[in-house]
Amino acid sequence: MSPEIATSAGIKFGKKYKTVAVFRDADPSSRMISDALISGLLAEGVSVTDGGLLCLPAAHAAFSSSYDCLMSVGNPDRDGVISGIRVYHNDGSPFDSDEMYEVLKEEEDELPYYRGVTEISHVTDANEKYIEILKSTGVTSQSYVILDCGCGSTSNIAPQAMVEIGAEVVAFNAHPMNGQPVRSPSLNKTNLMNISNFVNASIGSIGIAFNGDGSRLALMDENGKYVPGDRLLALLLMYFEPDVAVVPFDSPSVVEDAFKNPLGLRNVSREEGTERRLIRTKNDINSVIEAMKENNADFGALNDGTFIFPRIGYCPDAIYAAAVISELSGKRSIRNVLDSIPIYSNRTVRIDFDGNMKMFANKLSEKIKEYDILEVSTSGDAWKMILKKGSYIIKQSEMDPKKLIIFAESSDIVYLITMLEQAKDIVKFCI
Repeated sequence: MSPEIATSAGIKFGKKYKTVAVFRDADPSSRMISDALISGLLAEGVSVTDGGLLCLPAAHAAFSSSYDCLMSVGNPDRDGVISGIRVYHNDGSPFDSDEMYEVLKEEEDELPYYRGVTEISHVTDANEKYIEILKSTGVTSQSYVILDCGCGSTSNIAPQAMVEIGAEVVAFNAHPMNGQPVRSPSLNKTNLMNISNFVNASIGSIGIAFNGDGSRLALMDENGKYVPGDRLLALLLMYFEPDVAVVPFDSPSVVEDAFKNPLGLRNVSREEGTERRLIRTKNDINSVIEAMKENNADFGALNDGTFIFPRIGYCPDAIYAAAVISELSGKRSIRNVLDSIPIYSNRTVRIDFDGNMKMFANKLSEKIKEYDILEVSTSGDAWKMILKKGSYIIKQSEMDPKKLIIFAESSDIVYLITMLEQAKDIVKFCI
């Protein structure tokens, strides 16, 4: 990315979209790229609103209903490179690579004549609009929360939002950066040692850290222990109790079991006969959102701290997810809930394969009927078998197409070994 490329992108998007909202994260290079992008949009005659420094959920709350698209500038999950541009539909869902290509493939034009240049407007109440939406969901909290905003775009909204729903909040790194970031906006365990130590020293508190644009979060329990992404997803499923949830196809057994075993703390009311469903899809944000729309799901997530709540919109929303986690921690210890989740063992086997995947798939679909498999889910050339006490995935290796991989998981080691032998027998028969 460069200012020249950003200006060109603005001109190209301006040919198709005539009302555009632009916002940015706190990365040091985002202001430069944002200004260049806006220049290109204005040159093409677009009605542009500059939201300035905003996190993604707040931008969606402010702009979704009256703009053709939203354009975000920043590096929400890494640092050390020039900020990039992300584009979102007005329902909050991101443009996929094909949609981006269709706009950007056009030949670059000269800058339009200056008389066609339009004016820019500014919005200053986006954070307040989001907080009102958050409060309207009914989420409340009586917990103690330590927030690490990473000096990112959530600094101006997350602490206030959590206070508004009733949480007792301690916030640090809660001012937009002036120069280099205080920590990487990524949310791996190593980058979050400071908040982890702080939470450990603060009795009864949980810790929540945000990435650069408020689209992802990480969680520390009351001991300051980092909660891996799959267990964080399990925690949300157990408490939120969605009717229809969409998760990545390769989500581990802890996620599968969490959906089946809700905590029952929210007094969720359902019509009699409502069947709860867990939908599995490819492990990317666009596939999850597409499956959510197709199945009218009320919850969607990835295994990396990304959560989507259609009640608010289809944009990833870490602030609402933080509010839900905070509400849970006020009712029950996060540490105790996580301790109640079984520890799962897993095994991986690779089998030589030099056949035709279509023929293999046909044989597999017939062979599995002979076994006591509760549910079968497919995603391309991959199959997930759900059994009573575990699950296994059969898929073609991405690194070596002449290998089939079997990945099995269970909380019962004896059951795991037996299940793996079953999977090996099935695969060997089908090849």
